[in-house]
Amino acid sequence: MTLSGEIRKLTQNMLEGHESRTAAVAGIRTSTAQELAEFHAAHQAQAAEQRERLSEYRDGLRRDTATFLSDAAGARQAMATQQREQRDEYRDGLRRDTATFLSDAAGARQAMATQQREQRDEYRDGLRRGTAALLKELDVAREAMATEQRGRLATERERLTSDVAAMRDRFQAEQSKVQADLSKARRVWSSFTGQMQQRRGRVGRPVAAPPPPPPPVKEAPPTEEAEAAADDLTVIRGIGTAMQHRLNEAGFYTYAQLVKATPKELRQALGEAGPRVTRVNVEEWIERARELLE
Repeated sequence: MTLSGEIRKLTQNMLEGHESRTAAVAGIRTSTAQELAEFHAAHQAQAAEQRERLSEYRDGLRRDTATFLSDAAGARQAMATQQREQRDEYRDGLRRDTATFLSDAAGARQAMATQQREQRDEYRDGLRRGTAALLKELDVAREAMATEQRGRLATERERLTSDVAAMRDRFQAEQSKVQADLSKARRVWSSFTGQMQQRRGRVGRPVAAPPPPPPPVKEAPPTEEAEAAADDLTVIRGIGTAMQHRLNEAGFYTYAQLVKATPKELRQALGEAGPRVTRVNVEEWIERARELLE
């Protein structure tokens, strides 16, 4: 066989194969189109069926929801009614309990008030009795203390009187001794100056004698009542050492003298003490002196 014949045969085979393949592809396309049509139809039917089922489910759900809401409204109304009844019943019971409690509390408070009044009256009576007894004991103790103080003051006054007399005697003895020593010193000085003039053999200006000593200070003579016994006036409130000295200078030594004096006389006696005399309560001094004499 020649080359052209082989080529022609080969070409024919190729054409036949191409035609068979084309026919096969066409068959595939046809079957595929049919299958797609069938699938689309099945899909449409299934979608319609699902829409029907969903519509039925939705309608049933709506009916169930309406029924549930109706039942819930009825139950809520019944529950509200029951709660109102329970609330009214609880309120009535609470009112009754509150009334009972207030009644019991009023009774208890009245009983407690009565008991407290009795206890208060009893305590007040006991306090009065205790106060009366205490005041009586204080009066007794004050009387005993006043008696003891008067005894001590009398003893102290006697001791002071004795000490003052002894001091006056010692002062007078010392004064006499000083006068004797002074006279002796004058005689020695005169003898010494004469001897010095004789030794020098000339008469010079005489040596001046020592100046005479100042005259002894004489105490003001106390009154008869002051000589008897002088009281300690500083025990009276408002009288200090300086004020007692001024009162003594004015002639007031004892409580009795203060009691006998008038406030005007005391102020006149203290007139040199300055402006603070106007603030002195001399009436209180007189009352205190009268108490010390009792």
